[in-house]
Amino acid sequence: MLECIKWQKFLGGIVLRISVKNGGSWTQTDALWMALSIDRHLRTQKDHPVILSFAGGGGKTSYIRRLAWEGRERGLKVLVMTTTHMAEPEHFAVFKRDLEMVRSMLEKESIAVAGRPVKDGKIAFWDKDFYKQAAALADIVLIEADGSKRLPVKVPGENEPVIPENSSVIICIYGLGAIGKQSDSCCFRLNQSEALLKLKDEEKNGHWIMTEEKMAYLMREGYLKPLRKVFSDSLVIMALNQADTKEAEEQGKYILKSAGEEQGILTGKMYEESSFDLF
Repeated sequence: MLECIKWQKFLGGIVLRISVKNGGSWTQTDALWMALSIDRHLRTQKDHPVILSFAGGGGKTSYIRRLAWEGRERGLKVLVMTTTHMAEPEHFAVFKRDLEMVRSMLEKESIAVAGRPVKDGKIAFWDKDFYKQAAALADIVLIEADGSKRLPVKVPGENEPVIPENSSVIICIYGLGAIGKQSDSCCFRLNQSEALLKLKDEEKNGHWIMTEEKMAYLMREGYLKPLRKVFSDSLVIMALNQADTKEAEEQGKYILKSAGEEQGILTGKMYEESSFDLF
């Protein structure tokens, strides 16, 4: 059980500032919950949990932690799982394929992080049957559905990302810290990225810089368009992390516009806010 004193530290932490684009206009909020309109999804899906899947580059776990915290604060039961791999949690862990353990953790703590322990301090997916049965015990299910080796940008490989078919919302995340960086230092699946960009031979093998335009193109062609084609009933949202300065925020707004997106979110300094070490 998470110690009361530690939970109080979370309650009194830094307020998160999020920029939200909806219908072409920008607003501000301090809650990812509001930015993603989760209450609306809860109202329309009363008979089954709201499933949110996270794909793309670095920042997925930070988003998941923040939403788990916000869901708990609203009195809801939040289940966290992965269809790939994620770091073993320090708190709220369920490491056995045991529905009663999941149920008990959700009843006691309102958060459960369930997965199969594997090497290198990671947890992995159990199986589809366990996922479906465990998800039915929660109000909200948060799925880490992609891996990026902690790099801010990624183009998915074959059979990636691994999105549950019943996902209500798919959040595709890139990190603005990649802008201006040499591509081989900030981009996972570099070969796929270069093929998608149709680079000249002399630019390949990481000999190019990540620009706002390239980031917009990789997100649109690598994630948004393919996922919307496959998951036509899901809301697919572009999110840009590391909007830590006014300059980075303006870069993020330009990238969303360049990608042709009328909806999206920008988040900054998530490593400083209260839920960063929630589990």
